[in-house]
Amino acid sequence: MNALIYKKILLACLFVALLPSVGLAAAVKIAVLPWKVNSTEEMAFVRDAMRDMLTSRLGSNKAVEVARPDRVSDAMAGHAGMVTD
Repeated sequence: MNALIYKKILLACLFVALLPSVGLAAAVKIAVLPWKVNSTEEMAFVRDAMRDMLTSRLGSNKAVEVARPDRVSDAMAGHAGMVTD
């Protein structure tokens, strides 16, 4: 796995660690955006598994409302190339 994936995982973990400080505020709405796994091998299963894992873990916190991955994909369909590293 490359360093970019590790950075994204670390960022997600830090985000989850800071969520208890939200307190009684309204639910935070987030979307887990798709990303590209740069590898010489086919790594689509890693990309999909990481997205599912992040979505389920973040969504398990009652202070977070996570957009469904299929809706995020639909919303991103017309914006290929807009999200960069």
